[in-house]
Amino acid sequence: MNYTLTSDYLETAIDAQVQGNVVSLSNGDTLHFEQHSSQHPSGEGVFFLVRTDAATNSEERVPVVVVQDGSAAIRLSVNGYTYSIDALSGRDRFFQQLLKATATKNSGAAKVVAPMPGLLKSINVQQGQRVKKGDRLFILEAMKMENDIKAPMEGIVGQIHGSAGTAVEKNFLLCMIDKAEQ
Repeated sequence: MNYTLTSDYLETAIDAQVQGNVVSLSNGDTLHFEQHSSQHPSGEGVFFLVRTDAATNSEERVPVVVVQDGSAAIRLSVNGYTYSIDALSGRDRFFQQLLKATATKNSGAAKVVAPMPGLLKSINVQQGQRVKKGDRLFILEAMKMENDIKAPMEGIVGQIHGSAGTAVEKNFLLCMIDKAEQ
């Protein structure tokens, strides 16, 4: 099956073709996965990413934890870092682009929400503070891992909801970021 992968960590979307345990990416990489633990019907589980160095023919095995929440978003935990990736089929990508093309322009504000349930470990900003895209706003502890919640755009932090040490649910509004006047 063919997918388009997008993430805050990718400069551009990458096309991926999945056949069994082999993923071929449009950037030329081919990834092989081996199942490590029993896989949940949703696709969640622990896998090994097997990379083969063509020059030395040696293999590197990296454990990868895959977590899905029923949407197109997939969270991958690799080497202690968690990445949220949207994996959209061709049809879903078409509809997403159609919605973006027909959407009315918003006020320039962005919501910052908890991407998963967890413990709000720290708040690294204050209301009224100017932030740049990618600045760390919050640290959310989930599944025994600390996840940075970063600013999606440059702007001014609005009212902050929640406090350090409190539990939050998925999609809990942490704060708003208003577009900064130039």
